[in-house]
Amino acid sequence: MGMYSKIVKYGLYLFWAFKDKSNRFKYWKELEESQWWSFERIKELQWQRMKNLLSHAYQNVSYYKMIFDKVGLTLKDITSFEDWKKLPFLEKDNIKNNLEMLIARNYKREDLLKNGSGGSTGSPVIFYEDKNKTDWRLAAPVRHNRWCGWDIGERQGCIWGAPRDLVEFGNIKAKLRNLVLDRVLILNAYELKDESMYKFAMKLKRCQPTMILAYANALYLFAKFLKDNKIEGIKPIGIISTGEVLYPERRELIESVFNCKVFNRYGSREVGLVASECSEHKGMHVNAENVYVEFVKKDGTPALYGEMGEIVVTDLCNYATPLIRYKIGDVGSPSGEICPCGRGLPLMEMIEGRTSDFIVTPENKFISGPGLSPLIMDLTGIKQLQFVQKEKGKVIIKIVKDDAFQEEEIRMLRSRLQKYTGEIMQIMFEFVDDIPKKQSGKQQLIISDISMKELSRTKGNEQ
Repeated sequence: MGMYSKIVKYGLYLFWAFKDKSNRFKYWKELEESQWWSFERIKELQWQRMKNLLSHAYQNVSYYKMIFDKVGLTLKDITSFEDWKKLPFLEKDNIKNNLEMLIARNYKREDLLKNGSGGSTGSPVIFYEDKNKTDWRLAAPVRHNRWCGWDIGERQGCIWGAPRDLVEFGNIKAKLRNLVLDRVLILNAYELKDESMYKFAMKLKRCQPTMILAYANALYLFAKFLKDNKIEGIKPIGIISTGEVLYPERRELIESVFNCKVFNRYGSREVGLVASECSEHKGMHVNAENVYVEFVKKDGTPALYGEMGEIVVTDLCNYATPLIRYKIGDVGSPSGEICPCGRGLPLMEMIEGRTSDFIVTPENKFISGPGLSPLIMDLTGIKQLQFVQKEKGKVIIKIVKDDAFQEEEIRMLRSRLQKYTGEIMQIMFEFVDDIPKKQSGKQQLIISDISMKELSRTKGNEQ
């Protein structure tokens, strides 16, 4: 670690948290300690936080008071993890149709941060989070990033697609913070062309970030670009892949290009970081202090170790819009393995996850699910949405309308999409009564008849 990195870690990071009246530094230190607790002690912490969350929700959130009364439960009826399962699941439509009832009445709306899922499953979800949740959301990745060899104050490379997360779209304060504190080198996934990838590669060679964080598909295409163009000399200690399924053959290529290990990660906009790989790569450790994760089979029973189940997450930190037993729309498996790293955090595996095909523009620009998500998350009047592509340069957008639908949403979506695809991209809309789910029960955002094998041979760009 260089001298400036030490100044950031031991001085500026703490000062900035103090200036912002943020608990992120305090929470990070707590997470650094609790990861080494025993599995049993972590479960005790989870149970205490679950009880506190449930008590708050019952007293301050009208939706949960209604649900408890409807199923005939009281707080006294929930005394164990088994009793917890008596609570009904929270579906995406429950949030969309009852958002006002889900916001805790003991919070002022102006004190809350409005947030939203990316809609990678075709159905964006809007919610609110309180400052305490925001601090936990910021603290958790710091702990997990350090598992790949990075440390506070060291440079990061990042290939990302959500404008709200990119410094270039932020205010002066955000840009200043990045310059002196976060030190993130960003490649905007909306500008992922050969020219921009080359410039980013040269910047990485010059600055040599300790870590690179990126969507799995964008990371793969960037690594392939480096290999095809014989660009060498970028030497991160670790790489974090997130947002999409990381296929074994792609992990192998990425690791061979960068000559370092890839660390898989799973999370969502709604609940934040859910799980990450450590240096042992025996599965992903659940961020158990912040979330409680269940795996539920189609018949509603818990999935056993190694069995596939729908992932159900309870956010233990967000009191503004409590998400209790939330069916997040992904598929995974609990692991019974004990990680040699010594952490007491439980392990999980992703079996399917949020796989994303690509939309391909006439100029051979590739747009993946995470790249599309920011364009659709705040649209209203649209119950479901799916992109279907059967030929390059032409896309059909299937839409299931609800009662609040207005034609203006279509014009807005077309305008946003063509900003990145170009005017010659053919965009057609098809209104349908329903969009069938995959066999796993998930809604797929993109369906493409253009094979990934063909895409990997195409000289182009991915967003």
